[in-house]
Amino acid sequence: MRKHIPRFRRDNNNVVTDTLYSLQQQPVNISAREILESEAENAFITGDYSEAKNKYLALVNAYGTEAGGIKSYHRLYETDKMVGITDEIISSRITLCQEKANQTTDTLLRKMVNQIISLYYIERREFQTALSRYEGVIGTSIIEEEALFAELDAYTVAYLSSQSQGGLGKVTENKYLIKSNEDYTEKIQDVLSKKFSVFKSETKKEVIPEQYNLFQNYPNPFNPETVISYQLVAGGQVSLKVYDILGNEIVTLVDKEQESGRYQVTFDASKLSSGVYICRIVTGDFVKTIKMSLVK
Repeated sequence: MRKHIPRFRRDNNNVVTDTLYSLQQQPVNISAREILESEAENAFITGDYSEAKNKYLALVNAYGTEAGGIKSYHRLYETDKMVGITDEIISSRITLCQEKANQTTDTLLRKMVNQIISLYYIERREFQTALSRYEGVIGTSIIEEEALFAELDAYTVAYLSSQSQGGLGKVTENKYLIKSNEDYTEKIQDVLSKKFSVFKSETKKEVIPEQYNLFQNYPNPFNPETVISYQLVAGGQVSLKVYDILGNEIVTLVDKEQESGRYQVTFDASKLSSGVYICRIVTGDFVKTIKMSLVK
């Protein structure tokens, strides 16, 4: 695998070069934001998470109210966990994100930043606060998909709470109370069945997908397990493997003949270090990869 090269690089004279262009085609008016984003992403991909965190924090502070900035928030959250997160850092991030969410005029960005805030509350094990935030989205959103994913997140928070000491505190009869792993799986399937008929247990009719696909793993970021879903239009040999960011094979999840349909595989990364991992499916002429973020 080729070594990662950042788009924008500085030479010893602090001159910025765009590596996507030849010297004769250097673009002009490269923005400070583009340079900082490239440097931050390069630090992240090469494993310099402390440097990446500082640069993503600078991006959020400087451009956190502008469209297209959600990646910086996600990367800041990921690097916070990779480098080491404290209550003090969580409090400062929640305050920063709330300020930016209140300032931005971009509705989609505001919603995504609020999701990041909920993740920080989960990291601090304030599960009831996070759950209440998701319930607020479910009760007020007029967008069906947004409410659906908020409900999935609510059940996931309840599940995480059930796995930790203290749980949801005094809440014992909450709608999202999870009693076991099986209970969590059943409730997630119930939610998905509202939107996707393939998850309805009462139907026995085989659903044949119209196209091949490898879906984004859920949850993502994850720790330590995540579910990877894919679908096959026709039967054939299927290879599903996970690699690290350098291209080294970590594990083979599937290597066999399978019929057409939709499949799910659980990836257990309990013995792996935090970082970005690549999942790749190959079946016939169909090849697709997704990035998965393990955050411990």
